[in-house]
Amino acid sequence: MKTNSQSRLYLPYLLVASFSAIVFLQPIYSLDYWTHLAFGREFVNSLSVNIPEPFLRYVEAGPIDSTEWPFQVLLYLARSTVGDIGISILIALTGMAVFTPIVSLVAADASSLQRYATVALITATICVAQYRFLPRPEVLTYLLFSISLLLTSSWVREPNWKPIAIIVVLFLVWLPLHISWPIGIVFWAVFLATQTTTQFWTDLIHNKKRRWYILTVGVVLLCGAVGAGRFAWEVLSGLQEGGRMAGISEMQPVWEFPDVAWQFYLVALLAGIFSGISSKGRRSRLLLWAMALVLGSIVVRNVAFALIVMLFNAVLGLQPLQTRKVGHIAARLAPTLASSINVFMFANALTSRDYDKIVGLRQALFPMNSATLILERGLATPVFNNFDSGGYLNWAWGGSIKTFIDGRALGGGKLLQDHLNIIEAKRPDLLLDEHNIRTVITQGAYHN
Repeated sequence: MKTNSQSRLYLPYLLVASFSAIVFLQPIYSLDYWTHLAFGREFVNSLSVNIPEPFLRYVEAGPIDSTEWPFQVLLYLARSTVGDIGISILIALTGMAVFTPIVSLVAADASSLQRYATVALITATICVAQYRFLPRPEVLTYLLFSISLLLTSSWVREPNWKPIAIIVVLFLVWLPLHISWPIGIVFWAVFLATQTTTQFWTDLIHNKKRRWYILTVGVVLLCGAVGAGRFAWEVLSGLQEGGRMAGISEMQPVWEFPDVAWQFYLVALLAGIFSGISSKGRRSRLLLWAMALVLGSIVVRNVAFALIVMLFNAVLGLQPLQTRKVGHIAARLAPTLASSINVFMFANALTSRDYDKIVGLRQALFPMNSATLILERGLATPVFNNFDSGGYLNWAWGGSIKTFIDGRALGGGKLLQDHLNIIEAKRPDLLLDEHNIRTVITQGAYHN
């Protein structure tokens, strides 16, 4: 009996971990992979993050925006050690680390229905989130955020200084890693509010040894509020017509990508239902769910982050779900229903892939031969390249030949519009002459 009981406890961890490994183990197809690698190499070679723009022709030589330098340096050093295949494996391991510990939120005495429902929701979330588990700094922020929410749940159950201190450290690590840290703090704060009551905070106030917890949380919230305001202003400005973010695919609403949208809204619907099961804290959980739904809807790059928020919210909403409340028939059907959802989502995740490679680099997506040809044959410069090619050219040429544009979409509104007009063949001859272009390198497979 003890062995069977232990098996029931460990089986959900095994299921989620193995499922994560299979789904997240995929070839590298991110176009920004090379830009991050190129900057990582520049930072390492320069032993500094305060360097002038090394790659783009139309950007002034002042100091670059080195916001993501920790990730870029880590990525460059990791690839230098384990190669592209190793990077694929590291991304899969990161995905496992994000989702597997969420199972720990399920109480040890939870019903079978609760366990199956939790595993089903986690695995469904994994299938959708895989689109954003790429070698990009956001992947590490997902891990930091997941750990912070796990620690928050632990701290609420038993307030002590260790979890709150680690959470502060996690956000300090996030700060130079990616500009999304204010969003992380805002959603962490709302999640904290869903897990606490007025009495919880009253007890902290009356406990002299624990009053500093409130001060710490207040400082974090203040930093998050200020950062969120600045972040929102930058994003809204960038999305205006002519702004550098307006033409970037991943900054568009999720409904512009039907293959992702239907999966996102299906999992979001399940998470919303689970979040509302328990009457205790239902309003605050549904508010958090709605905030995450909006975040994932308005910008497709936020889908994974939004689903992680919903997932934590839903798993905690499932806590009171017991077999006696839903009946033994439902409890018996739960394994079948959960398995059906898992098989469906898993099959869709695997069939939507291109299997020219399981891990490593999808070389066909990047202009490797063209970059080598231009460099070795000494073809005439300046060079025009399309948006999607810029990252790899930064890596391949290392600034010896300047790129026209890359995934950062810098250079101003006119340059972005000129690039778009050339790609769409709107008087490209005049524009190529205006920019004194002598060689053109582009890809027909993508349009950004």
